[in-house]
Amino acid sequence: FDKIESFHTPTDNLLSYYYFFFKAIHATSIGNYNLAREYYDKAEIKLKEIPDQLEHAEFYYKLSTFSCHNQQYVPAIKQASKAKEIFSKYKGYELNIGYCNNLSGLSCTHLKEYELAEEYFISAIDIFQKEKEEQAILYVRHNLGFMYAKQNLSELAIRYLSEVIQKSPNNYRAILIKACEHSKLNNKNEASELFEQGLQISTELENEEYQHHFKILKAINEKIPGESLEKLVIAGNKYFEQENIYEYVHEYNEKLALKFYREDNHAKASKYFYLSSKANPKKQDKEALK
Repeated sequence: FDKIESFHTPTDNLLSYYYFFFKAIHATSIGNYNLAREYYDKAEIKLKEIPDQLEHAEFYYKLSTFSCHNQQYVPAIKQASKAKEIFSKYKGYELNIGYCNNLSGLSCTHLKEYELAEEYFISAIDIFQKEKEEQAILYVRHNLGFMYAKQNLSELAIRYLSEVIQKSPNNYRAILIKACEHSKLNNKNEASELFEQGLQISTELENEEYQHHFKILKAINEKIPGESLEKLVIAGNKYFEQENIYEYVHEYNEKLALKFYREDNHAKASKYFYLSSKANPKKQDKEALK
């Protein structure tokens, strides 16, 4: 992708579309969401000149994936539904419909619509089992593990995530969730090992977002002093604010505030509770963005 930067932007509509589309996917994969948004916007303009409706379906599926990563869950559901509607008109695209259901389930999980999320996940698994797509089933089991984690059903979440990690050992997202659930259960050593493992993987993959997650959550698990944790949270929040990911700004400021409160550092506790509350409306606005 670095070499692509040295090329001139293609003038042919289809080539131009693919150029922006794949750069958007790459930017999303490394957590550069602002850049990804720019490329998706440019790709969508070029898409209007392309008559193939299956290209449109694939685009809106990937855009939905981006929106979900970027914490825009209502748009993500709409985009996945749009892709699913197109795929449903063609024979042989059952797998794609399953992926759309899986993605809608993930967005519903983030919105705490757990019953609806489970319906989407079950529908996706039914399709994947009929098609004998083991890797796709694994994606859904990962998301089910995440859904159970969000409901604090830690042991059930760990069971699902362990299966995912066994078959996909570099799945840093599953590793992060499993580590957090072990931390909730006070399994500090298991959690610390998983945080360290995930940090190494995300560093090798140059995924800046997850490097911050692993560093902050590992530090919280190991109960380092508030002043040391503060440095990690400030560095992480600088990235999250830059990429407009306010859910984590809210979450980590709140965790830091609680840390300072327990240390009787009431001035800093008050400061970070305020910063957390300040980020919360931005988080809610983004989640519901039409």
